[in-house]
Amino acid sequence: MNIKCLLGFHDWIGCKCKVCGKTRDAEHDWSKDCEECSLCGKKRDNQHKWDGCKCTVCGKWRNDQHKWNGCKCTVCGNILDSAHDWKKDCEKCSVCGEKRDNQHKWDGCKCTVCGKWRNDQHKWDGCKCTVCGRILASAHEWTGRVCNKCGFVKPDMIFIEGGEFKNCFNNDVSISSFFIGKYPITQKEYEKIMGKNPSFFKGENNPVDSVNWYDAVEFCNKLSKNEGLEPTYYETEEMVSTGFCSFRFIKEYKCNWKANGYRLPTRDEWGYSAIREDNQSNYYKYYNKSINFHEVDMYYKNNRNCSKYTTHQEGSKKPNELCIFDVCGYVCEWYWEGPSDQSNRSLRSSGIYPGDNYCRVGLYYFNPEIRDRDFVFRIARRQLEQ
Repeated sequence: MNIKCLLGFHDWIGCKCKVCGKTRDAEHDWSKDCEECSLCGKKRDNQHKWDGCKCTVCGKWRNDQHKWNGCKCTVCGNILDSAHDWKKDCEKCSVCGEKRDNQHKWDGCKCTVCGKWRNDQHKWDGCKCTVCGRILASAHEWTGRVCNKCGFVKPDMIFIEGGEFKNCFNNDVSISSFFIGKYPITQKEYEKIMGKNPSFFKGENNPVDSVNWYDAVEFCNKLSKNEGLEPTYYETEEMVSTGFCSFRFIKEYKCNWKANGYRLPTRDEWGYSAIREDNQSNYYKYYNKSINFHEVDMYYKNNRNCSKYTTHQEGSKKPNELCIFDVCGYVCEWYWEGPSDQSNRSLRSSGIYPGDNYCRVGLYYFNPEIRDRDFVFRIARRQLEQ
């Protein structure tokens, strides 16, 4: 040891002698970490004073005490940056509300990351932007079902007065009055709203096929926004079991039944519009007994103009008593409900291919993500209060 240090003449730098390395406790700096001196690195037993997840002395976080809700700890409010969700807005986290500098990636008027519109870039021609094609619902000028400015045509809907009937499970149910599509949604209508046509069987006035349940729900919401109506569906996440002690989150939709926008018909609305119980058989048939089913069913062997397996132009056969077309012996239609486990969704009708013996409005369950050339949909709306 240096003689000066032996005689007590240390050369101190903070809490440590730069000559012999001796430390003096009175000069330690514990302000950055209660367990380690920031000057000399000396350690000591835990001296933290915790307030929830944070030490009030040195500000250190106690990670084993955090309780995360998304990207935010519910105990101390600390933010976990890696858990931020910028998908709905590149400037604001949808979980905790934290903001950041503009991270949008604009393609014309729309961000390709979060889908947000850049309103100052729109160039309106009537009710339509010539840059991105977006519709300004408040600018529509309607004459009947047609907008005079952009030529958009509202779907043809039939009013169904409410009542009581026995549904497909032989239960007595009461139905409120509502509107339902006169035809399934056509390829022309679908492409106008969604910007694409996924159909296997092509024809702008044929029903849009090869759509899954989620496609139908998203179409309903976009159509509602296009007309300035309140969307009926809102998106959530549901946890479902995938095996023993194994789960995953899936995208799910909930329905706001008070909204004035478009939606899929319910199982009982669809059945009430299309069928009645025939006490003479186990099949469900049309209200109007006077119409021969060969005059209303579109299954492929019953079309004299075309014997191949395909869809056909809307209204090619006669409607039922309520003036609704193509509900029996034709493509299968998605509706709102599924079985109780929520893993599947339901369709009605019998499909194009079956023959005479299968021309009924059957009930089928499928994974809502499946797209098939036999899967189409029609829309509904609630009756608005006068």
